[in-house]
Amino acid sequence: MVIVRRIAAPLTSVLFAVLLTAGCGDSDPVDAGEDQTTTPAGETGTPNELTALLPQAIQDAGAITLGNAPPYPPFSLVDGDEHSGIDIELGDAIGEALGVDIKWEFMQWEQMQPAIDTGRIDASISGNSDLEELHESDWFVDYLANGPVFITLAEVAEERGFETETDMCGQKVSTETSATQYDDHLMEFSDEKCVAAGLDPIEIVNATADTDHFTNLRTGRSVAALQPYSNAAYRVTELEPGVYKIIGSIFKETRGGIQVDKANGELKDALVAGLRAVMASGKYQEILDKYGMGDGALDDVSVNLEPVG
Repeated sequence: MVIVRRIAAPLTSVLFAVLLTAGCGDSDPVDAGEDQTTTPAGETGTPNELTALLPQAIQDAGAITLGNAPPYPPFSLVDGDEHSGIDIELGDAIGEALGVDIKWEFMQWEQMQPAIDTGRIDASISGNSDLEELHESDWFVDYLANGPVFITLAEVAEERGFETETDMCGQKVSTETSATQYDDHLMEFSDEKCVAAGLDPIEIVNATADTDHFTNLRTGRSVAALQPYSNAAYRVTELEPGVYKIIGSIFKETRGGIQVDKANGELKDALVAGLRAVMASGKYQEILDKYGMGDGALDDVSVNLEPVG
């Protein structure tokens, strides 16, 4: 059985800057003060040949404890007591492949790093970006190609003839400037792809939350927004089809990964094997396609941005 529990814990630290930050979704964050058990999000794992790859303590417990900070579409969705999304369904599928249950701990994003550091959870899968600055302390088992893309209103794209990323040069573009690195990506793009090519620089419009982007677009304060491909693709294909359009493609690839403490290399290796099994079964592509993220599928697992032998 998959146990889902909302936990209460002190906000003791904030995870380093990430490209995908929880709280950027359109729903209110989970209430971390209520305990609750729900029905399983996936099937219960049955021990198999991969189970022996797991640390003995996890084998004995029969479950991996994964942390997640909902809601964050399309990675984590909440409908009453039901949880779904890329991370939830992929996590359950990996557990099934490894022959164990997945015990979900839902918490505020700020609690995630302390939960990993103290061992309250075995790993985190919650829209985590694989960041080089965390490689000394953590493993990231990469499962998704992601990165910044431009998104605008479909009618604006048609009126102005926006087709490629460089069409954004000289335009007002909304980006988050708090703990996302996207303002850095946008300034870098403006310098290297616009100014260096003799085009006008991008005018950056500040957004403090995901919803600000779309307020800026609807009011004309900006003509485009810079978002993770995952968020933009989900909005274009699922949330508001026909209303928005992605301009061009990802111009700086990043990767999303399952975050594991560096001391837990045995679990990292088991997660690599489990994820590869899910990929081979076709379930991996099925989950990504379901949430409009099929183009973000990896051919194979990487760890800390490096290929795995």
